[in-house]
Parts: sequence; structure tokens; C-alpha cells
Amino acid sequence: MKTNWKVIKNFSLIALIAIVFASCSEDMTLKQETYDDALALPNPTLDFTNINIPNPTFSTEADNVIRMDLAGILNPITKEWLELVSSNALRAGSSAIATVYVEVDGTPKYILVSLPDPTDANKLVDYVFLVDNSGSMSEEANAVADEIVAYAKYLAEQGLDIRFGCVGYESGVDGALNFTDSTGINDYLNKRTTVALNRTRGFSGADATSLQTAAGNYQHGRDECGSEAFRYADENFSFRNNSSVYYLNLTDEPNQPNGLAEWGVEWTKDPSKWRQQRGTIHTVFSQDTTYYTGYWNSYNERPWLMSEYTGGTTLFVNSAFTEIRSGAAAPSASMRATYNEHISLTVLPVTGAIVNSTIIRFKNTSTVPDGEHEVKITIQTTDKLVQGEKVFTNVTFQE
Repeated sequence: MKTNWKVIKNFSLIALIAIVFASCSEDMTLKQETYDDALALPNPTLDFTNINIPNPTFSTEADNVIRMDLAGILNPITKEWLELVSSNALRAGSSAIATVYVEVDGTPKYILVSLPDPTDANKLVDYVFLVDNSGSMSEEANAVADEIVAYAKYLAEQGLDIRFGCVGYESGVDGALNFTDSTGINDYLNKRTTVALNRTRGFSGADATSLQTAAGNYQHGRDECGSEAFRYADENFSFRNNSSVYYLNLTDEPNQPNGLAEWGVEWTKDPSKWRQQRGTIHTVFSQDTTYYTGYWNSYNERPWLMSEYTGGTTLFVNSAFTEIRSGAAAPSASMRATYNEHISLTVLPVTGAIVNSTIIRFKNTSTVPDGEHEVKITIQTTDKLVQGEKVFTNVTFQE
């Protein structure tokens, strides 16, 4: 299959990346190094919420400064990426500008906000593909595999220190590859004399034996269970310290945890249960959502709820992987359009979420033990039409 590299009209990711990397947040021009919390503004009380705050990644820098990496957030009204500024740098501007407030253990924090820089040694990305390889995915299987390879190659060329992992699932985890580069993911999907659904079946890599053994503990789902595949990766893959973590779940079926809440989408709602670095889960759903209307329940869950709960994004496509649907229950952070041939994964909203990520820094002055911190993030646009808030508990500011 020839990969289609066309992107949405007037939307060039390459141009966007160049703009982002060439930019510098106004916050950084303040050159404020004191992080004086006495100057911090308290988190405002919101009238409503219409955005989901992504799960952040925390790390500790010099002088006990905490770095918080936050994936990009789509404006649900304009479908543009929000430009975040700190509550200490309030300024008038377009509706795309959003003020971010941070409270740690009940104390408003003085924060600095900046955009990632291509020379930033801490900009590490660990990216995991969760792929439904059940029979209903036979039409999509080859297109998905080819697009994953092209997509991984594309991301690797954007100046990110990025690695890729893969989990295949049907009635439990039945295939996996721990983190590798874009060449390694290509070899796993294309060079094992496998075709169609078998591309993501089987275990490969130096730790293939241990991965296969571990998979025996992830066989709870009745049929397709992407949340179980996510937990398998979360609990067994070799994530790097300080990396930003992204998951992409590709499926055409409801999430089916066999009625077991601990293996269902609700488990992803509380990031304190996850590994230390957490992450965001993004979804590509290749079926008309109206097909399942009437029987969503604990045995047949909406898989894109994992994206809503973690601040991720969702894309609805048809089974031929040639058209992007609006979706009967599309989250506000969806991106929609129509393409010829197969859809290129380069247009996925998660790509924009990576490119438009934000770095937020503050001084850790809390006496609460590490691993027990509570962090409240509040975001509000200048016109107050876009608002969101989320509280993260049991947070570790890792070294």
C-alpha cells in the first residue's frame, strides 16, 4: 500500500513543528528564577469544564525545580491547539491563549511556562501502539501496520528522542515488542513473514520470552480489551525516566473486559494507579459508533473513554481506513476530515499533542512526602469559553 502523506488542507505538521521549535514562550523572557509563590495567583473557580487535562509527567531538575510536561490540548470550539501562558504572565490575546494555574498540596505555585526546544535533552518520548488484531480488523490490518511504520519513521525524523513499542491483543495479549526504534518496529510488523492480523501477534525482541510469560497474566478480557493491553505495556515495558508517554489504541470493537472493572476503561481514570510517569491514551476507532448503540455496558465499553479520562484525543474512521467519520459520540478533542486512499497516521491529533506540548516549572517547597503530593491544574482561556481542571493525587516528583 502506498502511504498517503496528504494532510488536512492548510494544516502542515512540518510547518507547525518548525514554528513551534522556533518560538519561545513569553514567560521565559521574564527570566524569573526566584519562583516566589507569594506572587502566585490562586486557581480560579470554574463555571464549567469542556476540556480534559492531559496526565502530566513530572521530573526534578536542579535546585529542586519541578518540571511538568503537559501534552497539547485542543480547543473544542476552534479546533486549534491552546497556547498556554502562566498565571504570572497574564496578557490579553486571542481566544487560543489559555492561562494555566498550578496548586501543589494546597499552595498556589509561581510557574514558568515554555515550549519544548529541539535541543532539549529531556524531551524523551516513549510511544506504544495498542493494536486490536481480532478477526473484525482483517480489513484494516495491513493498512494499520503500514501506516504505523510510516508514522514511526515520520516521528523519528522530527527531532524527537522517540522510541516505539507495540502490543497486539484479542482475548488477552497475544503479541508484543518492547521499546525499539523506527527500524525495529518495521521489522516486527513486516519482516517476520507475517501478514494481515498476524503482524501484531507473537513476541519479539531481546526480552521476547519474558514478555510472552508476562502475557499469561493479561488474559481477563472476553474478546477485544485495549485497556488490558494498555495495562500490560504500563506494567511490563521498559519506560525511560523523565519520558513523556503516549499510547495509541487502534480498534473497531467495544472494549470488552468481561465485566471486570479493574481491567476496564474506568481503571485508566485514576492516574495514581499507573506507573510513575503515567501518560495519555489516544484512540483510533474504525467503526461507525451507531452500530453499537443500545448495548454499551460493563461488558461492552466505549474504548475512547480511555482518551477522555487521560486527556488524550480520538479519531473515528471507517473500516476501510479511508475516511474519517464525525462519530456519533465524538469527544470534543477529535479531528475530522475526509481523505482519498488510506488515512495517514501523521494527521492524528496525538501528533499535534506531541508537537504542542508545554513545559511548566515550579519550585518544590512542599513538606508532603514524595509520592503523596496533590497537584491541581486549572486552565482557562482569555474569553472563558474554554475551561478545564483536574486534580492528580499520590504524585511523585521523581529525580
